[in-house]
Amino acid sequence: MEKFIKFLPIPARLLTNSVRIGLGLGVVFLFILHSAHIIKLPLVESFEWVLYDARVRATMPDTVNPQIVIIDIDEKSLKEEGRWPWSRARLGELISKLSDHYKVAVVGMDVVFAEPDNQSSIKMMERLARNGSEQSGEMKVLLDKLQPLLDGDKTFARRMKGRDVVLGYYFKRENNLEADTLTGKLPGPACDLAQVSGQGLQLQHATGYGANLPRLQEAAAGGGHFVPNMDADGVIRSVPLLMEYDGKCYEALAMAIARRALEVQSVSAEQGGDRWSRQLRKVGELKVPVMADGSAWVPYRGFQGSFPYVSAVDVLER
Repeated sequence: MEKFIKFLPIPARLLTNSVRIGLGLGVVFLFILHSAHIIKLPLVESFEWVLYDARVRATMPDTVNPQIVIIDIDEKSLKEEGRWPWSRARLGELISKLSDHYKVAVVGMDVVFAEPDNQSSIKMMERLARNGSEQSGEMKVLLDKLQPLLDGDKTFARRMKGRDVVLGYYFKRENNLEADTLTGKLPGPACDLAQVSGQGLQLQHATGYGANLPRLQEAAAGGGHFVPNMDADGVIRSVPLLMEYDGKCYEALAMAIARRALEVQSVSAEQGGDRWSRQLRKVGELKVPVMADGSAWVPYRGFQGSFPYVSAVDVLER
């Protein structure tokens, strides 16, 4: 006796529910991929930024922190001292005043001194010494005596020596037009890259840098890069505290200054404690939370004026 299998039609309601469940699971799967940083959902990312910015504004202390002081190259300073850049000798005086008179713990400079000090007086004397006149011999002797005194970089380096001065520099990445350009000298690496990588951090890779003159970096107490992470909407919400270049690990300017001020000697990494914070790492003895690429969210204190601003010329003239 033959047997037949009868296919019954699927109820429309059941089919509709299946489609809804499938769509729901698909959306959840997309969110999971977005959370795992496998794909990016621009609309979701924009919404996350709006929520994050609102939370930061709502939780900012909005008070003035006197522990950090901004020495401002403001209009008043430019009017009295002349246009920027100032001579290295004058900047050396500024460092001496801050360190010796005001007893500042650490001086951090977010300026790159990549080229020698331009002393027009020395260049003029060098031209006179080469012109073949009778006075050229006397001018050469005078130049030999005065050049050490007029060497602004030498004076600047001498002022930094033995003082807690941290110089800034910048890294270049692949999307930069001069990504592989190397200028100046980098400070020593801040940590063991193998140890950091062993804890799951995959640091951002730099392909070039613009750093300070070797004699200046060698005289300074340290150095740090200032390379912000700019989001697609043009807002800076995080900075890489650690970056990798040529197989070595380098710290941000903020971290370099903080380590000198707080006398933290080493930088290392360890994983977060629970499974929901697997992307959370901690750097150094102070245990700063960072993301998987070594970046940290900027804990904005408030708007401009959240730290004291002092005119540079007021420091120099007091």
